[in-house]
Amino acid sequence: MFSKEENYSLFDPSVSLREEVAEGTFAPKFSFDESIEHIKFSIDKVKILKKKEFLTKAEVYVAWIVADDTSDEPIQIGKTGIFENVKKNDELTLGPAGLTIYRSQSGKLPKYIRYSLLVIESDQGVREFGEAMEKVRSSDEFKAITKSIIATTALAAPQVALVTEGINFALKMIAKTMSMNKDDQMILIEGSYDRLFDDLGVVYNTVKKNSRYAEVHYSVKAV
Repeated sequence: MFSKEENYSLFDPSVSLREEVAEGTFAPKFSFDESIEHIKFSIDKVKILKKKEFLTKAEVYVAWIVADDTSDEPIQIGKTGIFENVKKNDELTLGPAGLTIYRSQSGKLPKYIRYSLLVIESDQGVREFGEAMEKVRSSDEFKAITKSIIATTALAAPQVALVTEGINFALKMIAKTMSMNKDDQMILIEGSYDRLFDDLGVVYNTVKKNSRYAEVHYSVKAV
């Protein structure tokens, strides 16, 4: 599986806020604007700080897994095309407004968003990654997990453990299918936002995370 030690970063503000609730010290910090119709999650910038291989230029792509409790597909897996000939200090061309990787359905705001973002340096093309994604989606275990998530979306509390299990299974299976290991991983970012505790992340503006090899800026916006 992709490493959760080297080049790993976590941003999960809801966890600490839930702990404050359990301790009885939570003071509301946010006031969610219920007039918001939908939100989008974007990767705004990816900069390559250092190559992992000893080649002059590298092949890099970005992948993501996003889960919520309102989408028809509760765990969504996606990827960019491959960026070729990437050098040290290059920024990947994501477009003038960044790359939108998730957009909630109009009028159906989720209770939570959970995500994993990956920047990968590999000589295996995105075709192989696409095949790995299809293997995840068609596996009986993944289908059972997503079915359980859909069955529990009516509950008040987000099924965090179940969603985390689904994301970890997808990451593990993708890494195994593509024969990947931590040597291919430039950065793995994971986190979650909660509508009750941190306004689904819209209050944090741009979040910046980096490892030795890559720097990633991402954000959630109300649109």
